[in-house]
Amino acid sequence: MEYLLFIHGFIAIPILLGIAANSIYIRKQLGRLEYRVFTRLQSAGMVVFILMLILRIGMAIYGLTSYYKSYDTILLVFVIRDIAPSAINLLVIYLLYKNGEIREKGIYANFSILEWQSIKYFAVKTEEIIEITTNKKSVFNKKGKKVKWEVDNKEKINTIKGLLSRYIQKNGDNDDIIA
Repeated sequence: MEYLLFIHGFIAIPILLGIAANSIYIRKQLGRLEYRVFTRLQSAGMVVFILMLILRIGMAIYGLTSYYKSYDTILLVFVIRDIAPSAINLLVIYLLYKNGEIREKGIYANFSILEWQSIKYFAVKTEEIIEITTNKKSVFNKKGKKVKWEVDNKEKINTIKGLLSRYIQKNGDNDDIIA
């Protein structure tokens, strides 16, 4: 049983330390948070993974209470086996939460750090979709990376548009902003 605890703890601890390190690194590279963009898919994903995490924690609590009633070690094994998947759920929730941040020195989107100098332009495609094109090349197709945010109302689009145009004009030589 100690072997199981060691393996699952060994998986969970680096995941949790990685979450903390990533948060510090993003803050150091891009500065303070200005606005967080939540897309519909991102919100749905967070709900699903939060429900999965609640289910895992509930199963662990049930296993612990059952273990203390009967002292059957198999129940403790089930609790230990929930440690690593719970840490992975926390990682996915964190990544979904952090994705789509507009910060003072750039944006954090699609799990990439994009500084203002690397953004070529942005375009409002519809009343709910904004697309940002960057100078960074994609690994697979050698075109500029694109970030596409689909938000749920026009007020958010106007806020995002205002922030992007302010920062892109202030930090770069980009005259080709499409708004």
